[in-house]
Amino acid sequence: MSEEKSIEKENAVEVAVEKSTVKKSEGSGNLMYLGPSLIGIIRHSTVFKDGVLPDKVKKCCDEYPPMKKLFVSLDGIAAASKELGKEQSVLGTICTQVSKRFTGGK
Repeated sequence: MSEEKSIEKENAVEVAVEKSTVKKSEGSGNLMYLGPSLIGIIRHSTVFKDGVLPDKVKKCCDEYPPMKKLFVSLDGIAAASKELGKEQSVLGTICTQVSKRFTGGK
């Protein structure tokens, strides 16, 4: 019986890891920025080939690390856009914070 429980726990962990990698926005592949436009730095809906970000954008991400969550793989755009539309969502909050931090809340 204990072996069965151990296997169930391992399977549960594997499922959790699989779910988390679905939402993961970093890594190889094309990424789209879903945050607010930042004049002279980045525009909303910009696609970055192979996830390569310009230095100005990397500097912003280093200054405010949650901003990285606004870069979404192309196959995750629909879900991320839906989350952005929800009141008090994680992505929505990050988007608001990015706007306040880099544009003075405009």
